[in-house]
Amino acid sequence: MLKIGGTRQMIAAVGALAMLVWGAGAAGYLSASPRAAQENATISNGAVSIKVDPTSRTFAVSSPDGREVFRAGSSVDLEGGHVDIQNYTSVTTERSSFTDDLGGGEQLVTKFTGLAGKPDLERVLRVYRDSPFGSVTLRIANSTSSNVVVHSLRPINVSSAQSTAGAKPTATRPQIDLGGPEPRERVLEDSFSEDRPTERIYDLGKAPDYKSFDDVSDKLSGMHMGVGSQLIFNRYSGRDLFMGGLTSHRWLTVFHLATTTSPSGATVTSLTVDSTGTKEPEQHEALSRSKPADQMEASVTVKPGESLESEPLLFATGSDYHAHLEAYGAAIAKVNHPRAVGRAPSGWWSWTSYYAGVTDGLVRTNAQWLAENLKTYGYNYVLVDEGYQYARGEYVSTDAMHFPEGMVGVGRFVTKQGINFGVWTAPFEVSLRSWVYEHHKDWLVHNAAGDPIRILQPEIEELYALDPTNPGAQDYLRETYRTLTHDWNVRYIKLDFMDDTAIEGVHYATNVTAIEAQRIGLKVIREAVGEDVQLDKDGSAMLAPVGLVDEGRISTDTGHSFEPSKTAASGIAERYYMNRNFFVADPDAFTLTDQKGEGDAPGTTVSEAEVSIVLAAIAGAMFEVGDDLPMLGSEPERAPYARNADLLAMYKCGHAATPVDLMSYDDADEQPSVFVLHEGSCQTMLAVFNWTDQPRSHRLAAAQLGLAPAGKYAAIDALHAASASGDAPAPESGLAFDSLAALAKLQNQPPHSVRLIKIIDVGVAPAPPAFDLSVLSSAEAGKPVKVTVTSNDAANPAIDFAWDFGDGTTETGHAVYGVGDAATHTYTHAGTFTVTVTVTGVDGQSSKKSAMITIPSNTSPDFHFDQNRRAPKP
Repeated sequence: MLKIGGTRQMIAAVGALAMLVWGAGAAGYLSASPRAAQENATISNGAVSIKVDPTSRTFAVSSPDGREVFRAGSSVDLEGGHVDIQNYTSVTTERSSFTDDLGGGEQLVTKFTGLAGKPDLERVLRVYRDSPFGSVTLRIANSTSSNVVVHSLRPINVSSAQSTAGAKPTATRPQIDLGGPEPRERVLEDSFSEDRPTERIYDLGKAPDYKSFDDVSDKLSGMHMGVGSQLIFNRYSGRDLFMGGLTSHRWLTVFHLATTTSPSGATVTSLTVDSTGTKEPEQHEALSRSKPADQMEASVTVKPGESLESEPLLFATGSDYHAHLEAYGAAIAKVNHPRAVGRAPSGWWSWTSYYAGVTDGLVRTNAQWLAENLKTYGYNYVLVDEGYQYARGEYVSTDAMHFPEGMVGVGRFVTKQGINFGVWTAPFEVSLRSWVYEHHKDWLVHNAAGDPIRILQPEIEELYALDPTNPGAQDYLRETYRTLTHDWNVRYIKLDFMDDTAIEGVHYATNVTAIEAQRIGLKVIREAVGEDVQLDKDGSAMLAPVGLVDEGRISTDTGHSFEPSKTAASGIAERYYMNRNFFVADPDAFTLTDQKGEGDAPGTTVSEAEVSIVLAAIAGAMFEVGDDLPMLGSEPERAPYARNADLLAMYKCGHAATPVDLMSYDDADEQPSVFVLHEGSCQTMLAVFNWTDQPRSHRLAAAQLGLAPAGKYAAIDALHAASASGDAPAPESGLAFDSLAALAKLQNQPPHSVRLIKIIDVGVAPAPPAFDLSVLSSAEAGKPVKVTVTSNDAANPAIDFAWDFGDGTTETGHAVYGVGDAATHTYTHAGTFTVTVTVTGVDGQSSKKSAMITIPSNTSPDFHFDQNRRAPKP
């Protein structure tokens, strides 16, 4: 667990929690003990307090020091109009204890009834005993005799009407009170997908303009619109307000933080949080040029006697925003069961190497070069990106100009090199040229008039969205992905442009939102490919695919120039907490050569190439090279970076570096620049980027880096200090620690560069990782047996395993802290064998353990027809 300038007790507490399950129409909690109704009822967990005012129908959220951070009402959007809780004639609040899969705590349930012809509303507010969070869920209970059509639910509505309710109105009272001047605030809000729009941190009031689609003619200046989560941080007080959706099974969680600007600076005018469909973000993206009939709202029908609820919304406030982000990631993991197990894929990616010009021969040559030069360093994937297929939506038909003999032979060639084979797809996109469009327009998402909805990709070709709820479309998906995995031997698949195809419309299945439909499609794909194939969420909403995919893109495309790295860095920094909590992060490929990029991008200097690979390493996840590999081999000043032991160790550790200055970066730095990764008790990696066109200097306190001010440290330049002869690296001259190790100084760092410093605590003796070895005492010959290693040694994390099974066979493995590793082996004959595993830590220290396994008898040479079973068809 990463520690930067403060404790993380809250994260440790959340790490002990379990999953919270919310279902449409379900109560959402497992047990509750009601007490008497409360006037101005208050619940608190020490980190956040919630007070309900039944008279004003609002609830107030306060920080531990008693400061009221915001006061909010709630509402819903129904077919026929907006309904606010203020309209109801009867309001009752009940306080109770609860236990759910995030733990136990106190809750306030407020019921709003008595509005003729409208459904009842119920707002559930909770605080968790062992977590920094409070939560709010808004539920509709249809007590009428008619169907109710729901477009969105708004559990939080902060505005001037709400902020003065139940409190003394003052001219200076801010809507969001973080104890400091509002112009000193910054906003981090997640995007609809990893690059829709590009992820950035904005000063309050300086976000791009967005249209308010409640009133198309209205354009709100300084609207901070986010999807999934939002963090507001005041640089003067050091306080923050974090909010984040806990699930995305049916709805998106959409934030609108509206501001106004005066000569004294920006101020917040309102904040709304909605559980809603994809209409608004798609109007900015895939449907930005579509006709109004194609821009449909999510519509969910609630029958009489049934109920529907929002996605649960977590919120926290205090003075440690890193803790809130990391606790949120841990909560997401507990709720959504991510498939983030084992080491992330590492290999070669064709897109930035050749873009759409990829061919059969190019793939074979690069696969061979990878196998001969980089496989021993852990690079064991070859991914063929877009350009191999005949059309989007038709992936089993290859482009005969580039792959004249199809992909079966390519896949066999790659796997014969001992390399895993991967391909790119856009599973729910359908082009005008594809077999689906030509034969089955009924499999597409339609508008109310029955016409297929066109999505925006005019620079490529006319595109439509596949309806994953249609049985015919599901069969097509099954056939496609089974062909990729069973015929082509694909073990890794990128799933792209799911953001552009997550459109509301008429689906085969009734009463589903775009998010629900895509989750149905992803489940079909997962079942088709099986559990062992890696699925990478490329373009898509961030939270909705969690639990169904293995990896996920976290930022924009990289490329062969400095600007793509600079742009991608913001998303990598802002989503650092997602790694292994949402999925294994995919930061996109690093590029080292000086070849021209897409659109004749200018190429990179050696310093800019260093920026690219260090940026990938700090993500602590996928590590893939996007160069023409033979060209890389001809550039001796650049190729060694791909084999750099410290960079590879950062990848193998499997944890993202913490962006120390995520919300507090200096304006002159333009964006977060300082990252710290604690690789154990005695080794820390410090990466400092200069994203600007001018030299930059930084003065970093040891405590800011999570280091003890009284400690003794050695600093090593991890990119340049090791000589070609393998001599021990010398201390890095640009980094100086005084005798108290109180300050680190980085002076006059050149533009477009990175300094990667390995900091070693010389007062801590290196030690090998501690681990547990689990081996069965006996097994049958001819049948696989699993032997497992688990290492939870945070002080000395393991990164590599070497197995010796005692029968003349060996195998190498890998580690991810807290996850462990397993090897499967089949013994061929009777005997007693010694299984030995050697575990190597991040600092090169190794330790061994052995265990005995007995195979009591040889395999039987006889037929046993009575035991024969038909294997299932693939």
